[in-house]
Amino acid sequence: MFGLNIFLVAVTMALGFGWTYLGKRLTAPYYLPKFLRWGILGILGVMFALPIVATLTYRHGILQHFQFGNTFFWISYIVFGFLFLCFILSVFVDVIRIISRIIQKRSLSLTKLRSKEIQNSTFHKIIPVLILTCGLALMTVGVQQALKSPVVKELDIPIKNLPKEFAGFRIVQITDLHLGPMRGTSFFEDVIQQVNNLKPDAVVITGDLVDGTVESVRDIIDPIIRLRAQDGVHFVAGNHEYYWDAKAWIEVLKSMGVLTLVNENHVIHRQGAELAFIGLPDFWRGPMFYEDHKPNMRKAREGITPAAVTILLSHNPEVAEFIDDVGGIKISFVISGHTHGGQFYPIINLFNIIMPYVEGLFWYHDTWIYVSPGTGFWGPPIRIGTTPEISVFNLVPR
Repeated sequence: MFGLNIFLVAVTMALGFGWTYLGKRLTAPYYLPKFLRWGILGILGVMFALPIVATLTYRHGILQHFQFGNTFFWISYIVFGFLFLCFILSVFVDVIRIISRIIQKRSLSLTKLRSKEIQNSTFHKIIPVLILTCGLALMTVGVQQALKSPVVKELDIPIKNLPKEFAGFRIVQITDLHLGPMRGTSFFEDVIQQVNNLKPDAVVITGDLVDGTVESVRDIIDPIIRLRAQDGVHFVAGNHEYYWDAKAWIEVLKSMGVLTLVNENHVIHRQGAELAFIGLPDFWRGPMFYEDHKPNMRKAREGITPAAVTILLSHNPEVAEFIDDVGGIKISFVISGHTHGGQFYPIINLFNIIMPYVEGLFWYHDTWIYVSPGTGFWGPPIRIGTTPEISVFNLVPR
């Protein structure tokens, strides 16, 4: 809870900065009366505060009591997404403006520079309109992309010493659905139908399945019992499960026939050959909320023979860099999510700078790592540069 509070404080401060900056940028080119300028800032302030109000009232069970609670949640995050895109566009314009002024000062005389500034003042008055128009256009495209049905991405994963009994073994991954006030039963039912049509041997859900308490979201996940896989539906908790009482969710999923793996494994046997799924709790949030949910590879691998093909399920892909010492058990393949692929620009660019694995297939120390961009979305219902995905992995000999 402490970590979540710190997160909310950081988000509030960031929103405050965004509100001040965007408000100044949208009003600066105009000579507005003071009351009108403050009125615009006030409206922007309310708009920036909407997602905080929506999140807090939802978290404390208040929003769920209102008939239009989910609609308010949707509006709040669409508005926030629009303002965020406008903020990014404003920063981009300011960077271009600064570069332009530096170039002009070096190449123009003082008289010509003043003349140029007068000409530019008219153009500057158009800039806020362009920012709002482009922000609206990007938001419209982004919402359409976020709400489209997940695409199916199929990959062959070459596995060293793969037993012939598991050649062609088919794994379907869904992750980061964030079922709750913004994604409900109909969306989940469509995803389940898509998964079943792929005829998987095993299904893996790598965290952030839900965004809400058991009491508020339980009905939405009921269709999970219709997932069909010969060798089981596997689940590991993501950071969002921990925000909403991961242990309660794990018990619910167990009661619905899902193989929940918390430092545990599930071994599949075929004519003497073995394939093992190892599941770890969320790398950061697990130990923050529960002492017994610290990722423990040695515990998780207990009972697995060295000859088994071992697949690690972890919400956070960064765990891959800490799996070298597992007592002689070689991890062949890591399946993860968490990043949403950045979800939209320029977050994608930022993630590519600060995170080792953002989206796609990677090779690390003789281990394959796959990071899904997610099957749903979180926060603003916007995807620009990424696509919601259902991932299919066919194991093939290497």
